Amino acid sequence: MKIVDAFWLGNIGFVKVDNGFESKVYVGQVQGMGEQQDAEWIARHGYPVPRVSLAQFLEDDKYKGQYVTE
Repeated sequence: MKIVDAFWLGNIGFVKVDNGFESKVYVGQVQGMGEQQDAEWIARHGYPVPRVSLAQFLEDDKYKGQYVTE
């Protein structure tokens, strides 16, 4: 599993990983170990985020208030 990208919102991290077949996004709380170590921790222990849900939430207001699943 390779970490492709990561970004932080305060003490919450979003990490995109590629497992060789697909890319996935995980979210988790930063552990304070340093950026690389926190990204690795989130990649292993974070909560998976359905990419379609995240994209729909960020892209268009028409999805506000709807529960969207992949």
